[in-house]
Amino acid sequence: MRTILERETSGRVSFASFVDHYLRILDFPSDVQDALSRNEINLFEAEQLARLSSKKLGFTPGQALRKRSDLLNAHIQARLSGARLRQRVEELLKTADTSETGANSELPEDLKDFDPYDPTHLFTTRLKTGIYAPGDPPGRFD
Repeated sequence: MRTILERETSGRVSFASFVDHYLRILDFPSDVQDALSRNEINLFEAEQLARLSSKKLGFTPGQALRKRSDLLNAHIQARLSGARLRQRVEELLKTADTSETGANSELPEDLKDFDPYDPTHLFTTRLKTGIYAPGDPPGRFD
């Protein structure tokens, strides 16, 4: 692995630095990974946005995605510093910590992980509940 890393980075990144910083990218939400790959943000800013998970915010995954997207767009348009982004992320996380009831508290247990952007949700829900009869083509929601 060291050989591949040295070949790909021309020795600019040490193995320890790669493991410490770059391997974490694999755990970032896909929207943050996409913004990073489009060079809209740097690694530090991506790490800050990745902290805004649905679990830490007390939101559904879709709500967390919208919150990250709104913050990312505002950050890019205002051309704010990474330090300012970190401050805004900390404010959001602090607000989420101090709020007594999160967005998930009113939802039934089976809807807390619902992501409205997930196109497979309706299919898997119907499949789990047995609505499809054998022979029905998947993708037909009549």
